[in-house]
Amino acid sequence: MNKVKKSFDDYIVYFNEGKLSDAQISKEMGVSRANVCKMRRRWEFKEINNLEEHPKVTISEETLNNVLIRASEHSAQSSSIKSQLHMARNRLGLEFIASFIVI
Repeated sequence: MNKVKKSFDDYIVYFNEGKLSDAQISKEMGVSRANVCKMRRRWEFKEINNLEEHPKVTISEETLNNVLIRASEHSAQSSSIKSQLHMARNRLGLEFIASFIVI
């Protein structure tokens, strides 16, 4: 198996997103969980101490694609839930109106 070295910026994207656990990040990035934990500690230390500024963040195309895919999935799920809620509201409205109609 050919392992590709991930940049610190790749990890930062996942940490800033805050949606995945370390185990999920390691699986998605194809790295060990221990490495993700190590990078998270490094990231937290830099966040607390604000030691280093990154004028330009460089992430791999794979990381960008994974984040965009997850964002679009959440958007699609959200749209589906909104649609279901709208249909349920309409159905309740029709049932309410029908309750006043005498047959």
